Amino acid sequence: MAKIRASRPAPGAGAERYPPPPAPTPRLAPRRARRGGLILAPGLALGLLFSADAQAATYRHPGLGYVLDLPDNAQTHTAPPRGDLVVQTANGFVLKIQTAPISRQRNLPDMMARLEASYLGPGRTWARRLDTRSAKVAGLVGLQSVYEGADGRARVVLLRGAELDYVLMFFAPADRFGTLEPAFDHILDSFRPRALAAPDVPPQAPAPKAPPAAPPSPPPAQAQGAGPAPKAAPMAAPMAAPMAAPMAAPRGLRRYDNPRYGYAIDLPADWVDAEAGPFHVLFSGPQGQSSYFATVSIQNVQPEGVGGPGQASEMVYFSLKRELAGAMQDIRYVAERPILYERDGLRLEGRQFLVSYLKGSQAFSQWTVVLPRPSGTVAHIWSYTAPAPQFDEYRSIAAGMLKSWTIKGH
Repeated sequence: MAKIRASRPAPGAGAERYPPPPAPTPRLAPRRARRGGLILAPGLALGLLFSADAQAATYRHPGLGYVLDLPDNAQTHTAPPRGDLVVQTANGFVLKIQTAPISRQRNLPDMMARLEASYLGPGRTWARRLDTRSAKVAGLVGLQSVYEGADGRARVVLLRGAELDYVLMFFAPADRFGTLEPAFDHILDSFRPRALAAPDVPPQAPAPKAPPAAPPSPPPAQAQGAGPAPKAAPMAAPMAAPMAAPMAAPRGLRRYDNPRYGYAIDLPADWVDAEAGPFHVLFSGPQGQSSYFATVSIQNVQPEGVGGPGQASEMVYFSLKRELAGAMQDIRYVAERPILYERDGLRLEGRQFLVSYLKGSQAFSQWTVVLPRPSGTVAHIWSYTAPAPQFDEYRSIAAGMLKSWTIKGH
């Protein structure tokens, strides 16, 4: 079996910073050219609902003024007296958004308890609660829970705005919930309450700060892990963004283009890149900011003794999991499922997982995608790793980087 070894920490790097997953280097991809060089295949065209087959359209509530993206195939209906929104799609999920004036006598846990009193329990809509955790959407503090019943699963997000409380409810069949959930995460990422939504123009994210004069030293290789057992973000959450293939970085981003590695990727203009090892690039925010501890890594790996790309990908995937089991504590796999990359005539089938774990006293969450090359015995690894409290905060940046990832020379 291939052995996966972590790279050594870079001199001078902070001991508390942990970049992405254990560097899987049973044997690194050799430096040889093949139709433009070895390429680290990106993740994702998971049949996402906001793709070329179902483009997103901006919806503004006619009375309440909040804004969000919906698939073009969505049908909307507002119900009196408060203008509750019901969204139905041909993809198989239903979204409901309710609002009410905020009450200082009722906090978010109270609201969730009242909701559960009506819907949760024997003989009611939901038989059991699967998960509860904090949420943050468009700068609003929130609370979210996932429920399961005879008719499927529901994810409920409660948000407290300046004037209104928002209840966003996502319903889908249990056997398709994981596949459809990325659409809900995209909707959450695009949601802007009335106070943040411009009258006529869809809201845009602020441009990042200018890049620092000099990048920080390369951080140490993965020493992931950490504090009290975290509840990692849902698997679908990082996958909300659809893949696109921009030729140049949009405003506020910069383009990392390395012909030697055979790919290009967009990242925030103030983020830095560093070589974490051979064929291993690490991206993070600048030193001195919290984003410095949120890392995205890309690595080309060639395990020994494999007969083709699919076998290489499988070997690296399971070797990664074994390495985590041996190096980390309190490992919890939140989700695992296949993933499909499809762009410019190239189709790659791989695997992905979302995991939380402890390293010492600190908690981390990690999203990893493993894909094969179209031919040969090279596997490609993309990972986003962050301390558990910051994972949701920077996951949209990681997903945006993933969707911009463009394979060259295939």
